[in-house]
Formats: sequence, structure tokens, C-alpha cells
Amino acid sequence: MKKAAFYARVSSDLQRKENTIESQIEALRKQITESGNTLVKEYVDNGYSGALLDRPALNDLRHDLKTPLFDAIYFWNSDRIARDVTYQNLIIAEILQRNKQIIINGKDYVHNPENKFTLTVLGAVSELERAKIIERSKRGKQLKISQGKLMSCGSTMFGYDYIPRTATAPAQLVVNEREADAVRMIFTEYAKGEVGMNQITKALEDGGYKTKFGRALWDRTGLKNILRNTTYYGVKYYNKSKQVQECRETGDYTKDIRTKYVLADKSEWVAIKVPAIIDQGLFDKVQEKLEWNKKHYRRPKGSYLLASLLKCGVCGDSMYGYKREFQRTFVNTYTYQKTAYRCLRRVKQHQHSKRSDVKRCNNREVASHLIEERLFSLIRNIMFNPDRLMTHMDFFRHETRGAQMKFDQELRDIERKIEHTGDKKKRILDLYANGHLLQETYVKKEKELDTEITALKAARLDAINKIPALQSPEIVDLTIRQYCETGRARLEKAADFTSKRQFLLDYIESITYRQDDIIVKGSVHVGVRSEYKEFCAGNEEWKQRLQANFAMKPYTPYSVYGNGWLIISVA
Repeated sequence: MKKAAFYARVSSDLQRKENTIESQIEALRKQITESGNTLVKEYVDNGYSGALLDRPALNDLRHDLKTPLFDAIYFWNSDRIARDVTYQNLIIAEILQRNKQIIINGKDYVHNPENKFTLTVLGAVSELERAKIIERSKRGKQLKISQGKLMSCGSTMFGYDYIPRTATAPAQLVVNEREADAVRMIFTEYAKGEVGMNQITKALEDGGYKTKFGRALWDRTGLKNILRNTTYYGVKYYNKSKQVQECRETGDYTKDIRTKYVLADKSEWVAIKVPAIIDQGLFDKVQEKLEWNKKHYRRPKGSYLLASLLKCGVCGDSMYGYKREFQRTFVNTYTYQKTAYRCLRRVKQHQHSKRSDVKRCNNREVASHLIEERLFSLIRNIMFNPDRLMTHMDFFRHETRGAQMKFDQELRDIERKIEHTGDKKKRILDLYANGHLLQETYVKKEKELDTEITALKAARLDAINKIPALQSPEIVDLTIRQYCETGRARLEKAADFTSKRQFLLDYIESITYRQDDIIVKGSVHVGVRSEYKEFCAGNEEWKQRLQANFAMKPYTPYSVYGNGWLIISVA
């Protein structure tokens, strides 16, 4: 008697709703009972395509292969493992590598040339069947479009109600008069040229119009999609885009094959008549204005030193930089440029009606030169001054609790790295399965990632077993002084925009601005690391103190990933 498990799968939502998975499960349970084995676990993927290798239950099965949970695994058919032949062979190879018995369709699968050939043929048939299903589906859709029949695309289009097809009538779009009034108003007001999109969104919200999904707030993106939709003048186009593949060499014997959609030639579009809400002349006038605005856009994209780092201290949203030219006239006319940062939510709130329930932000914008000068002053005078820096660290305010929290955080970081490396293994497997990676390269990459996971697990165990360096005042003091010295030298070399920007990205986690006050947050990595060798080279006292604390050889790292982080919060 063996411990047995089984894997069952159905791909489509229709199969899931019709409970066809139940027949597989019942048959597999019966096979296990008749063979005299004991069922210990069921792996079921309900509604997942066999063309995918990343499936929840299949991932659990592959993980449990490394454990003694079961000795045999049952499959209803080979195409339940995967539709792709390569995927089938990979999964079966993993199972056999762990010395597990495989039963497919009630027959014991033994890894010999005959059975492997049979499974390959069956897998190729399954793959061909899937390709035929996709091809027939596309062909059927194209036939219906060529006959002028409306497909389900557009069932959520604002201004229309979609009526699905029945046994006696085809699908159709019916004008929703309430929404159609809003569509006419949008096109008419925008074509006049007197108001912009912000004013139109406010008018829609004041009028009580809701989006197709029932939201009371409108946005510029949804409005622009309406203004560019040809359906509103009575023509719905299909086949407007087509799928293309781009292939480029990436090194390491791999190819980067990407699939994207591009606009097809207009001669390939298929037009279907639908009820019109506006006339084509109004639509064309709106398109001309959109194109004119696009060409005459007056605010080009710029580069800002604090981009992605600056947060609003009132609402927590991001702050963005902008440039604008102004003119002032005293005796003569002067033109000057203003560069500033402002809260993103404060800008968005002006796009909505005052009647809408949008939480207002009263944080003021700040000129770029003012906040940047104050930021670098804080960095020089506090962040890179060891004695003053310690007064702004959570570690020295809540030493025991804070040290333990940061130590726990580092363990979580190691766990995330282990998980991330596991995801890399899956991606490498997918590349190999899709033919984008040579077998030799695949094996090499797998070994490298396995070695990396082993090292991470060793680091995790090492961090748990050793006394955290955060509990040693000598290590903390040394780390902070080295951090300040290195950072100060780096800041002095940052002379241009690029080097200053990279310096901020390396040393700053976030900058919060609130009513002329700023808070800078960062971290100091704590641990005896090899880069401290130069710092300690001319200081015999530090060498002796470190050796006495840890009884280690000089300059050897205490831990590969250190033993914690000291959080800086400078205001």
C-alpha cells in the first residue's frame, strides 16, 4: 500500500460551472481505491488553462514532491498535466527525479523510451487540438464580423446598452438616452473650444451623470476615450489592431520574444453599422481639436531632482515637479521661469466638481530651489554628522524594541529574497519550455539559483543564531561614523544633476513636505562588513575592540546581509 495523491484540472469557466472537474475527481479516487493505495492529498486546478505552467495546485504539487507526503501521483490524462509537450516532459521529469510513481489514465508510467515516445505523441496531439480550438474560435469570430454581426466587445460602452444575442435575434447596441445626452454634451462643449476637459468633468458631476461602472467621479482619461470613439457617429470598427512579435538577442544564449498589439492598416478594418448618437461632422471637428492640442502642448516633460522621492505630508500623495514661464511688467516686460513641486491630489481635486466628495489637500506648493537647498543643508549638517545623526534614530529612542523590530525586518527581507529567487527559477523554466533557452544554459542557471537559495538560507540561519550587531555599541558607533564619512565624500563629488540625483536615490528613502517643513527618511546598514577595512586600517584601537567583541579575524564580515537597519528620520 502506497500513499497516493492526484492532480485534476479543467480550463474553461464553462467546464468549471458545469462541474466537469467532479467526474475527474471521482474517477481518480476510484483508481486509487482499486489499486489498494491510500489517498493523502488532492490537487485541483479549477478553471486554469493547460497552456500555463504557473497554476496554484500544480505549484503546490511540485513543492510537495520534495517531501515524503506521497509516493504515487495520479493523472486522469496526459493533457491534464499540460497541453504543451515540453511542459509535460518537464513536470514528469521532476516527478521521476524525486522517485515518485506516475499513473496516467490508470497505467503506470515507467521512464523508458517507448512510454516517453507515446506521451510525447499524446502531448503533441493535445497541443495541436488546443491550437485548432483557438484557430476555429478566431475564424468563427472573423466570419461573424464579416457578416455584420455584432460581437460582445462594447458591452460596457458609455451611451449604449448591450443586448446579447438570442436564438431568434442577433446581439445589438441600443442607445441609452440618459447616457447619450451626456455624450452629446461632451462632444458639443469640447468642439466649441470654450471649455477644457476639467470643466466638462465638473459639468458631468454637477449634472449627476455616472460612469458606465456607476462611479460619480469622472477623469480625463475616460473622457478622452469617449472623444476618440468612432462608435458614437454610427460605425464600430473591428480588427483595428493586430498581434506582432518582436525578437531580440539578450545575451546568455537567450532571446527576448515580446508580443504586442499595433494599429492595423485601415484597409483591414471591418466596419459595422450601429445606432449613431452624434453626426460625423461633429466627431471630425473634435478630432481636429485634439490633434491641435497634442501638437501645441505647452508643458514639455522635464527632469526633477526630487522626482519619486517627495511625498505630501498632508494627504500622503506624491508631489510632482513642473516648470512654467511667467511675464511681469514694471517699466519693461520681464519673462521668468518658475520651477516648483506640488501635491498630485491638490491638482486632481481641481478636475472635479465642488459638490463631489473629494478630500481636499491644503498643502502649499514649494519652489524647487528652496526645498532642494534646505534638503542638502539637512543632509550635510545632520545626516552626515555622527553625533547629531544618533539623536534622530529610532534605535536610540526605543533601543530594545526598535532593535528587535529591525532585526525581524531583516529576516523578512531574506525570506523575500528567497521567494524572489524561486520566482527566477520559474521564469527560467518558462524560457526553457518555450524554446528561448538552451538546455545547457537552463541547467547552469538552475544550479546557480539553487546555490543562491542555499546561501540565503544559510544567511537566515546565521542571522538567527548570532547575537545581533545592534546590541553592540562599538559596532553601531563604527557603522554610523563610516556611513557619515562615506556619504559626505560622495556628496562632495556630486556636482551635476545626474550625480546628485543618483546620490539621493542611494541615500534617501523618502522626503515628506508639509507647510514649509520637510522630513527626510533613510537607513544605516549595521554590521561588520569588509568595506570597513579601510576605515579601521589606521586605527589599532578599533581593530582590538572589534576582535574582542566577536573573536573574529580582522575585517571579516560579521554577516553577509548585516544584522539590522537603523532608521533615520531627520526634520
